[in-house]
Amino acid sequence: MRDLQCAIPAQAQELERLAPILNGFVVEARSLAGSASSITKNAGRPKLTVTEIDRAAEKHFPLCMKQLHRKLRENHHLKYEGRVQYRMFLKGAGFSVHECIQFFRKEFVKAIPAAKFDKEYTYHIRHSYGLEGSRKGYAPLDCEQIIGGGAPSHGQYHGCPFKHWGRPALQDELRRQGLSLQTTLEITQQASAGHCQSACRAFFDATHSAKFTYNAVHSSHQDTSAAPGRRHFDANIAMHPNIYLDASMTTGLD
Repeated sequence: MRDLQCAIPAQAQELERLAPILNGFVVEARSLAGSASSITKNAGRPKLTVTEIDRAAEKHFPLCMKQLHRKLRENHHLKYEGRVQYRMFLKGAGFSVHECIQFFRKEFVKAIPAAKFDKEYTYHIRHSYGLEGSRKGYAPLDCEQIIGGGAPSHGQYHGCPFKHWGRPALQDELRRQGLSLQTTLEITQQASAGHCQSACRAFFDATHSAKFTYNAVHSSHQDTSAAPGRRHFDANIAMHPNIYLDASMTTGLD
């Protein structure tokens, strides 16, 4: 009996230690289950570049990716789930494997030796691009996968702000993004009611011109001569972070 009593806490500690690792495997499995072709080809879409990523992050990223980019810049590191979510988004945005490695390397080596990054992180980026291991194609996570994933714990920044953030934190961020108090309250109410994707779409509409959102709605139903992909944007902006990015960059938002 004494041996059993000692074993139970030890097993609990081991499960706690392994939980983040197992959750990381789930994140990658969900990414693999996605359809890579429609997002990662990036044909005819505005291309995100390394040199303009800071500006693009503030102007065009959905809130989930703004958070990951900001925390990467602040801490020079992201934990596993955050790295997977962000690097797959960058892949979908048109980053080559070389650009992705160089982007993360430049930031990480501000806090760790370059040799450590090369040894511990480069392989996983190459694996995400299907260049290592089983060489399978991984797709960026869509909104349902991000919303349905594990909530971030202390020091983690992955997930969906409209799902995983508390109401005060979300309100503070929306106000920081320049939204009025009324719009902020409306969006946080949607998020609190569990309508995360509707809240994300409302955030898009609040931060982009009414002319674009009006035209997008009407072209999606009527104007078959609209620019390639424009009709696809309206129905899907809040379904995938990369579609949100494409729609925002297409507005030419200054």
